[in-house]
Amino acid sequence: MPTVLAHARWLGVITALLVSGFPVGYSDDAAPTPIVAVAPMYADSYGAELALDGRNHHAFVASNTTLRMFDSRTGALLHTQRVASGDGSADPPTIALDARDARVFVGSDNEYMLDANTGRLLRRVDTGHSYQIAVDETAGRAYISYYNGGGIIVEARTGRIVGALHIQGGDLGQGMAIDARTGRGFAAESLGAVDVFDTRTGALVRTVVAGNVGAVDERDGRVFLVGGPDPKDELSVLDARSGRVVQGIRTGHGALGTVAVDEATGRVFTANGDGTTTMLDARDGRVLCAVALETSAEATVDDPRLAVDARSGRIIVADQGGVSVLDARTGALVHHNTLRLPGQWSPASALTVDEQSGRILALTSKGLLVLDEARL
Repeated sequence: MPTVLAHARWLGVITALLVSGFPVGYSDDAAPTPIVAVAPMYADSYGAELALDGRNHHAFVASNTTLRMFDSRTGALLHTQRVASGDGSADPPTIALDARDARVFVGSDNEYMLDANTGRLLRRVDTGHSYQIAVDETAGRAYISYYNGGGIIVEARTGRIVGALHIQGGDLGQGMAIDARTGRGFAAESLGAVDVFDTRTGALVRTVVAGNVGAVDERDGRVFLVGGPDPKDELSVLDARSGRVVQGIRTGHGALGTVAVDEATGRVFTANGDGTTTMLDARDGRVLCAVALETSAEATVDDPRLAVDARSGRIIVADQGGVSVLDARTGALVHHNTLRLPGQWSPASALTVDEQSGRILALTSKGLLVLDEARL
């Protein structure tokens, strides 16, 4: 029989919870909460962007005025660096990492180059309003586009401008990517067009109407974009070398702006507007399956995010209903965890995986969430 003392102890625990509230990440699931930490958002965090240096376990969050460096395993704030000459209020940021040269590039009112080991500012490049950034670690170059068209090529190690981007650009397109194998870059511009450029010279190869840049499959030499010249196509596929549209794909589920390629399995995943995730064959574009994700009753599907964990062979999907884990080879739903956070929170605006530590990092309205993948 339980003793009076045991009853008193439990009464004390329950009373403490009712008074203080449940801890962040509390779940009524039997499994322990996957939330390791919630690093809070800040007043200047409009349009924040995320980059990860997995080798050093550094996560970089760029706001419109500040770069913050966190420990990707614990969520601890390691360094804060201002990256705006003005108040930055009108300039949502863009960010890219060059892990090989230990450089972080942040664009806001100008272009800033920082040390990825310390988070400290190394150089400011007076470019004006940069719009998108992509890095080719093989060539040691960063490519920066401007809001009003054109752009520059920067030597990643020194920050020295070594060339110009002769692209049309524009501030309505989303996505910029590099295919190092073919020496081609892809930059979304206004009204669904994509500029294909030569990464060595910066010359414009061609402009195609194909949507927003999603992901590059370097193994098969293909680029996947959301949208296309045919309004019924939810995805377009470009040949990476020629930049020509070679296929339009209709998933039937309303593909949104997030595409992920798992080159280890030859699979492409898209997050869809109806709460499903579609798996396709990267080589021929065949739709292999569509997986319905579990969502809470109050959740709305609002631009879910995808990330590949090649080490574990899993695909991570985050939306307002929580976080889902899919098998990258079969597309099967392995697990779903409905994150329980106090108050309202928006789905992830950015998502990445630190494969070495098994941590998932998601930017939400609550802050930078650090999740333990093993607990999902």
